[in-house]
Amino acid sequence: MRGGVRLGVWPGAHIGAWFMATVVLVMVTVGSGRDSYATTPLEIRGNVALNAEVYRAIVDLSEATEKAKQAAEACARPRGKEGVESGSDSPDLREKAERVERQVLDFLKASGYDLAMVSVEPEGDHLVVEVDEGRLDKIVFVGETVLSTIQFKFAPALPGNVFNRPYLEEELERLVKETDVTSATYEVVPVQHVSHDGLQIVEPTLIRGLKFLKVGSPHELHVYTTHEVKAAGTDLGAGLSGRDGLYGTIAYSRREGFMEGDRLRLEARAGAHLGEDYRARRQPIGLARLHAALEWSTPPITGDLLRLRADLEADLFGGQRQDLNLARYLYFPLKAALNLEFDVSKPFSVSMGVGGAGRFLRSVRAYEGDVLSPAVVDSAREDLRLLGQARVDVVLNSQTLRRDHRGFIQVLLQGLAPGSGGSGALGLAKVRFEHVTTLGWDELRFSGAGAYGIGTPMFYDELNGGEFVRTCFSKSINVRRALGLGVEYRLSLSRDTLKVSAFNDAILHERLDLARVPIGTRLADVFGLGLHYLVADAFQVDFFLGLGIDPEEGADLDLALRIRQAF
Repeated sequence: MRGGVRLGVWPGAHIGAWFMATVVLVMVTVGSGRDSYATTPLEIRGNVALNAEVYRAIVDLSEATEKAKQAAEACARPRGKEGVESGSDSPDLREKAERVERQVLDFLKASGYDLAMVSVEPEGDHLVVEVDEGRLDKIVFVGETVLSTIQFKFAPALPGNVFNRPYLEEELERLVKETDVTSATYEVVPVQHVSHDGLQIVEPTLIRGLKFLKVGSPHELHVYTTHEVKAAGTDLGAGLSGRDGLYGTIAYSRREGFMEGDRLRLEARAGAHLGEDYRARRQPIGLARLHAALEWSTPPITGDLLRLRADLEADLFGGQRQDLNLARYLYFPLKAALNLEFDVSKPFSVSMGVGGAGRFLRSVRAYEGDVLSPAVVDSAREDLRLLGQARVDVVLNSQTLRRDHRGFIQVLLQGLAPGSGGSGALGLAKVRFEHVTTLGWDELRFSGAGAYGIGTPMFYDELNGGEFVRTCFSKSINVRRALGLGVEYRLSLSRDTLKVSAFNDAILHERLDLARVPIGTRLADVFGLGLHYLVADAFQVDFFLGLGIDPEEGADLDLALRIRQAF
């Protein structure tokens, strides 16, 4: 079922059903006082959009109409003629159930509830009316950014997520008039069948009237929009990680920002560590990271395949390194590059370029009574370099509607020339991947991250152990070479809404002494549990609690939280 915004939609469509119901109630009340023509009691179940009294009034009016028709036919017959019925015999309960079912369904269909289903069954001396007014499993705004999704969730708000065609079309028309949306279409599609044999829980009654879980429905609504500014929008993100602390992210992207066919993306991130302890001075909140990035791509040079892209990145890291007796430092890296970008296909892109990188170290302070490690003393406070880089990005399962079910492969190659601060040449290769397999509503996830560095970097160029595992080791492990592999199983408790998981991540990394000289390799492991909840059918919240075990550093208990767009 497809539809779209068009002129001539009935302005009062969204209250049509309530208007008809009001007329019905008034007619029945005026015509019959307190008596009901439906002498058989009715029990209404499953209704969400319309009150039970509306359905009783529909049946009452229909029964009144039927009785009036029978009376008129009886008066028209000659008296004493064979076959005259007294009209005192009540109809069979089964026949009445079929008639009530037809009456209610006809009313719902005429009111725009195109997906409605009605079932009426006798139960004792009354009829049970089971009503499905057409409740949708989900309302998905396909291809929208986080900010637009939040905005639209409150725009075409269908009461109870029940599909009503004229009401939806009027709401979409209002969306076009009041926002930058130029057109909006919709599609009602059957929910993909999922064969699942595992445990599924029902909605727990925790707070009366507040539901966290829901029973699945056979249809979902997909809404497609176009905007005045092509592919423009704002994405938001938040989470908790060992490296960035409690962080928030905002990104803005658009096409044709400066000229026809170009691309522009701006991104910013801010993170803070909570409860930092620098021994000599305790701070309840410590700076973790400030990040800003700009990417601008020219219009295609040859077809849609080749573009020039300019990158500019700036970061400010704040932290401590207990392994180097470093109580506090601020680290300010800069990078600018000009790249050739090849869009081989929609899920596959390659880029390579050259540029420059700068490193600035400030506010270096040792723990009280300690001496800084030679690795800190020998690191340049200011360092400028030339760089060359290449990157490959592949999106797996790119046609999957759920964004968090799409896997990826990322490869980064980077080379740095000797720096102005006396640093030597460096080379770095990094690989990351993630793959998701669905087993009914359950999920099996594989992930990996690897890095191989060449040369002797400054201590602030070392990689954080938290980059290779889900949680833990963000402060205790700093490496140049490492390989991390992880597996996670997510067990569904309520379809795709609520899941729990168990995971295990292992990291094999190169050990370094205080002078940052390699002295062998060691294996560390993280295992733990996760909780996953789909909020408002739009945002996936992933929470992890992990326990890390390292032969030398001991145990490390840590949390991780990630909030991202699901569709």
